[in-house]
Amino acid sequence: MSDEDPITGELRDLRAAIDESTILSVTDADGVITRVNDRFCALTGFTADEIVGRTYALVASGVHSKAFFDEIWTTIRGGRTWRGEICNRSKNGTLYWLATTIVPFLDADGHPVRYFSIQTDITARKNAEETVRRSERLRGEILDAISSQVAVLDHDGTVLSVNKGWIDYMDEHGAIDFLPPDVVGQNYLDFCDAAADSSADAGAIGAGVREVLGGGRATFTREFSCRRCGGAHWFLMSAVPLRFDHGGAVVTHTDVTARKKVEERQRESEEIIRLLVDHAPAAVAMLDREMRYMAVTKRWLADYGPTSGDPGKSLFDTFPAAPDAWREAARECLDGRERGSEGTEVLLADSRRVDLKWEMHPWSDRRGAIGGIVVFTENITKRRRIEQALRDSENRYRALFDSHPLPVWVEDTESRRIVAANDAALALYDYPRPRFTRLFSKDLCGERQPGADPETPRRANPERHFRRDGTEIEVEVTDQIIPLGGVPARIVTVHDVTEERRLARRLSREKEEKLSILESIAEAFVSLDREFRYVYLNPAAEGQLGKTLGELRGKVIWDAFPEIVGTRFEREYKRAMSDREFRLFEEYFEAFGRWYEIRVFPSDVGISVFFRDITSRRRAEELDREKNQLLEQTYDAIFVWNPEDGIVSWNANAERLYGYTAEESLGKNPRDLLKTDYPTTSERHLENLLRFGVWEGELLQTDKTGERVIVESRQHLIRRGGTKPMVLQTSRDVTERRRLESRLARTAKLALVGELAAGLAHEIKNPLAGIKGVVDILTERRRRDGSEEAEILESVGREIARIDRTVRMLLHNSRPKALDIRPAPLDDTIRRAAKFAIYQAKRHASGNGHDRVVLELPEGHSIVPHDESGLEDAVLNLILNAEDAVGSDPRGQIRIRLRADDTEAVIEVSDNGPGIDAEQLKEIFLPFVTSKTSGTGLGLTSVKRIARAHGGDCSVASKPGEGSNFRIHIPLRQPSTLRDRE
Repeated sequence: MSDEDPITGELRDLRAAIDESTILSVTDADGVITRVNDRFCALTGFTADEIVGRTYALVASGVHSKAFFDEIWTTIRGGRTWRGEICNRSKNGTLYWLATTIVPFLDADGHPVRYFSIQTDITARKNAEETVRRSERLRGEILDAISSQVAVLDHDGTVLSVNKGWIDYMDEHGAIDFLPPDVVGQNYLDFCDAAADSSADAGAIGAGVREVLGGGRATFTREFSCRRCGGAHWFLMSAVPLRFDHGGAVVTHTDVTARKKVEERQRESEEIIRLLVDHAPAAVAMLDREMRYMAVTKRWLADYGPTSGDPGKSLFDTFPAAPDAWREAARECLDGRERGSEGTEVLLADSRRVDLKWEMHPWSDRRGAIGGIVVFTENITKRRRIEQALRDSENRYRALFDSHPLPVWVEDTESRRIVAANDAALALYDYPRPRFTRLFSKDLCGERQPGADPETPRRANPERHFRRDGTEIEVEVTDQIIPLGGVPARIVTVHDVTEERRLARRLSREKEEKLSILESIAEAFVSLDREFRYVYLNPAAEGQLGKTLGELRGKVIWDAFPEIVGTRFEREYKRAMSDREFRLFEEYFEAFGRWYEIRVFPSDVGISVFFRDITSRRRAEELDREKNQLLEQTYDAIFVWNPEDGIVSWNANAERLYGYTAEESLGKNPRDLLKTDYPTTSERHLENLLRFGVWEGELLQTDKTGERVIVESRQHLIRRGGTKPMVLQTSRDVTERRRLESRLARTAKLALVGELAAGLAHEIKNPLAGIKGVVDILTERRRRDGSEEAEILESVGREIARIDRTVRMLLHNSRPKALDIRPAPLDDTIRRAAKFAIYQAKRHASGNGHDRVVLELPEGHSIVPHDESGLEDAVLNLILNAEDAVGSDPRGQIRIRLRADDTEAVIEVSDNGPGIDAEQLKEIFLPFVTSKTSGTGLGLTSVKRIARAHGGDCSVASKPGEGSNFRIHIPLRQPSTLRDRE
């Protein structure tokens, strides 16, 4: 006995068993292979020496991504076992698949030190799966190629789906009522009456399908005629049950119109033959032993002439060119034998050649001796032609057999050998015709049991058949015994139902899933077909409508709820159906006294309607509208906001004050929308508001046009339990009031400044006159002496003169002189001012003053009461200011216009210079305000003073970059004051 440790021996045996049954490899912690077994080497084609020391990159196939291997390493480095399928490449380049388990071995600290990979070759399974997938795709293509019309019914007879052959056929023949979506969802039993021309056919089809659906019969087949497909058509209809939990049936329609027409023609031919037999019996003549006539039938006389049966005449007198076969047959008949022929060409006495079928029988007298012969003849010339037509018909039958869309073969009833097959059968089983007709049916379907009744077609349950490459397909088979050339044969029709069943199962699952979703949602859902009949409603809809699906299914919505007629519900439903567009609306349903939100989704089969009760929300909104109407009645702008959601309410006065509509304001932060300037920072302002709950004061804000407005604002914090704090803010526009107050204050200041200026000018004027006199004397003396100081004194004199002009202007503005207002041509006053301005422009180097100043004055004279000198100064001041604005720009232009009516005369001086900004426009007519480096800022003040002295005013309009337009308005107190004179 061996001294080997039993455990060691057991481990050795276990290792040997693993080596024999699995593919084993071991790597270190870095993935370097340290050991492989023989099966690993045999599968990869590498030797152990070629593998050990390398990584698995040696056998990488490139099929898997980097992320795939990253996931493996993350798993095993974490100390967990990884299981999965890996595709590798052998040394000769062949791909193979492995079911892999990688087990990490850990050290005492839990870190992997090596990895054991245990693998099983699953390449064959993978290849088989790919073969199955290819087969399924091929079955789908075969099903699409079948032109027969197939419909799948549920256990109630409702059409779940139809195949492509059904859709193509109905579309081609204009049977739009039988096209999806109309046919899907309809009950097949309901449109049997509409489909069949005969009520008997309709009743039989309905009864047969019900029996199949109820499990009372395994198959039902019937031919029926239908005129609903663009003319008279015949269909072979068959129904078989579906074999799964929910039951149902598959109904197949095959157009057999061509076959029926052939059968009809054949029946017509048979009727002709029958009439021929009834009305043209065979010609018979009874002859004695010398072939002389003893008796003939009327048919004989009719066929061969009225004298052809005269006694004493011979048979060969009637048929002088009778064939030798007749003479030989006559001799044999007289010897007691019978002779005949299916057809012999004979030349008649009238030179006609006919085919005759003939028989000669001996007849015996009373003594039993042969007394002669009886000749039966039949003119089969026409029959020959009919037979040829029948042979032609048989050829047509053959063509019909070969072109039948379903696979069909014919087999011998005893040997079960296939003797004929059509093109569809060859395509389905992938055999060439010579080889297919050498097969036995068991080669395709095993030892199946054919139908026992030769007279009744048998529709078998789905069978498993095999194509030439071994691919398994699922088919339904119909077989029947038929006579073929006098020998019984079995004709087998095959219908591939693999894809149909797969689609039926998938559609059933999808339908169950959709119904489950609809049953579980809280929102009411209703489905209507294109005739507005109820197809489905979920439990939520049953609760809302107060009626069940059983009560409403198949009813038209207007009949079930006549209160809808004439309402918005009816209009929106019909619009969604006709325009195929989504509709969303809210409407009050008076019959229920409730408000509903309605969403209507159109589809090819009808409309789907989702609706929910929004009565509570509408009542709350109505209450809010009433509150808002109260707020709209107030004078102040009122809006509600919170720091997170921005503005949530905005009344009409807020829209009038700020220019923003409610839609533009809602959701915006009021600080950002209105560009609010707070007395402190906005954060500190909000902090104080949240702390004290109320704030009052003035704010500077900006409206939609960019204008700054001053408002008296009150902000009140509203706190509600469990909700966000809201701020109710009221604002009142005090901008105009503040501007008026500012203007009054400025007027008071100006009055004070005017008084001070007048006093100061008076005090300066007299000493200044003395200083000027002294400087003039000193200048004259130094000029005579030729001293250089004369030039210095001249400069001093010029500065004294400038000071004097300023002082005189101050006096002029502080104590305006009385104007001499009298009627005079206003256009002449304007021309004088323009002429002087042009002269000034030429003197000061612009050189083109005449070109840039454009006068647009009315024809004739405009007589207006005015002070000519003062108004000329005012217009000149405006023109000179315009000259300064356009500067040396060669495109610069100044336009001077005069327009007058019965109420006022307006003088306009406009330029296309740089314009004036908004801030300067506010103070442009104030004293000492100027943008020129050398100006005093009193010119425009003087212009405004002169205009007001005439009872009018001076205004300005300007935009930066577009120029300025100054207007002097002179009111005409008497309409007759202004008149044109030549």
